[in-house]
Amino acid sequence: SNRRRAPDGPPSAAPATAPPAPVRATPKVPQPSPSGHPAGAPAPSPLQGRRVLCVGGMTGAHRRYQAVVERAGARFAYHDGGVEHGVDRLTRQLAAADVVVCQSGCLNHEAYQRVKRHCQRAGTPCLYVERPSLTHFVRTLGLAPPADLPA
Repeated sequence: SNRRRAPDGPPSAAPATAPPAPVRATPKVPQPSPSGHPAGAPAPSPLQGRRVLCVGGMTGAHRRYQAVVERAGARFAYHDGGVEHGVDRLTRQLAAADVVVCQSGCLNHEAYQRVKRHCQRAGTPCLYVERPSLTHFVRTLGLAPPADLPA
């Protein structure tokens, strides 16, 4: 016959069904990952605690750039790229920056050259934003877009 024997039980005509195991609601405690932050938790921003200098950008948008940078846990500084802010001020700001974000389409040639030379000489990371928009700014920084940013 086709009767099967349960592993430790008597022969039966139908396979034995065990009652379902009770479901226990145990809170999951995130385990640290190799990087040190809990698994499943968002990774800390690579900008956390750093001084970010934004050079150039869309006229009047620096407050939005500032909000994005500060939300990532960094300190923000801004230079308009030589429109009204002098290049002497830019030199001081570059010296104090940990990261420079250069919006190359929105600054004068002298400011661009100064940023480029400083970052190469000092080894300061310089991120070049390819198009002047908040979306490109956020992407260049490698951050998640803010909820109020249009897709």
